[in-house]
Amino acid sequence: MAVSISGNASRDAAIHTQPSSPHYLSVSPGPTSVLFSLKTPPISGGTPITSFVLQWRQSAEEQWEEVTVPVSELLVISSLKPYILYTVDLAALNAVGLGPFSHTSSIHTQGIMKIEGNSFSVLLKQINDSETPLLYFNVRYRQDTHNTLASYP
Repeated sequence: MAVSISGNASRDAAIHTQPSSPHYLSVSPGPTSVLFSLKTPPISGGTPITSFVLQWRQSAEEQWEEVTVPVSELLVISSLKPYILYTVDLAALNAVGLGPFSHTSSIHTQGIMKIEGNSFSVLLKQINDSETPLLYFNVRYRQDTHNTLASYP
């Protein structure tokens, strides 16, 4: 607003900025994926947030890998390796540009268990902590004659 002896004048202006950093989020591991859940969306900066950029890497020496996910989709990083520790973060994107990334989170992907009919398989990570390598696993099973699993689906 400007005021002078000649009169007054005013104009409205809109300022648009990049979105804020996501602060209130949780990160959940899957066997080969990581799911981000935003408890509170970042401040949009005056224009709608259109997508999120999700980043991950295994070690600080590696370059970040990333994927851009539209706001309408789940915030998931997929095609990761099981049993691996990853560092992950995300940032919001609007018409002005990419906002700052969240604080990084360390997340360990889980193992994989596949069930088909009456058989299952488990992907195991080879741990070489001795001079003799592990060659195989022996899995034993027996019929449940006491019906102790009756309450489980």
